Amino acid sequence: MLSNIDSMLADNRPDLRVSVSELREVLANSRVLVNELHDVMNQNSTNIYEILENMRASAENIRSLTETIKNRPASLIRGVSVKDRKPGELEK
Repeated sequence: MLSNIDSMLADNRPDLRVSVSELREVLANSRVLVNELHDVMNQNSTNIYEILENMRASAENIRSLTETIKNRPASLIRGVSVKDRKPGELEK
C-alpha cells in the first residue's frame, strides 16, 4: 500500500500539474474577491448595521402582531382598542 501511495506521489502526470496550476489561479482570484468584498463591507458597514437594526425592529413588530392575533383574532376586524364582547352581549 505504501509503495502504491509512493508511486502516486512520485508520478509526474501533466493533467495533475494542470489541475494544480488551475487550482492556484482560482485561489488567487478568490483571494482578490474576498479582499474586494471586505472593502465593500467596510465602506457600507454603517448602512449594513442600520439595515440589520431595522430588520430586528420589524421582526419584533411582527412577533408582537402575531402574538396579538393569536390571543385576540377579532382584533383583525374590530381593532385592538375595542373591548372583547361575550356571545349574546349587546354593544354599548
